Amino acid sequence: DILCPDAVTYLSLTEKLEAGDGPAAFHREGVNIYPLILLALKHAPLDWLAAAKWWSVAMATLAVLPIYGWIRRQFNPVLAILGGALYALHPAMVHDSPLIVRDPTFWLLFALGLYSSWRAVAEIRWRWFLVFALVFTLAIHLRSEGWFLLPAFVPWAVAVAAGGRPEADSAGRDAVCSRPGPGPRLAGQRGGVCQFQKCSRRRQAACRAIAEAA
Repeated sequence: DILCPDAVTYLSLTEKLEAGDGPAAFHREGVNIYPLILLALKHAPLDWLAAAKWWSVAMATLAVLPIYGWIRRQFNPVLAILGGALYALHPAMVHDSPLIVRDPTFWLLFALGLYSSWRAVAEIRWRWFLVFALVFTLAIHLRSEGWFLLPAFVPWAVAVAAGGRPEADSAGRDAVCSRPGPGPRLAGQRGGVCQFQKCSRRRQAACRAIAEAA
């Protein structure tokens, strides 16, 4: 098999790790988890190179799932399908998916980082904050571009801390609907309580205020 230069580099680093020469393996780029993944795959029942290629194909394929979930929660399923298809059919992604390089694994982690960070700030569930922290740590130890997850996560987290909450999906976006009687009624309101758990605290307060005024 003809290997790309990056594949030769990481296979060489893996050989150094297996020989117990960790400092030499991580001297150039610091700690990187990809040689550790290749080292684990070396003990797979498949041929080492074949296992490494199938790992890349699996990671590139699985990356579609968090991309779809992230876009669907922000917009709608149609745009989510379109976004997933654009990723899956992108020539560069198709070209790199079977290569023994870190890019397919990184794209899965990056997409999962976007998805988990959105779930964390939209739902205020600590398990999603923990998932994001784990994914972010793995991403930055795979490629330095993993730091770009922070410019996406921090504004969302600041918005929540300031009292707002981004919508987790398009179902909660229709803020106002009409009903017979005085004043507007917020979508999901029942007995003065907003029934959408994904509504912002500000919207839930508005539900209560309108119910009391009515």
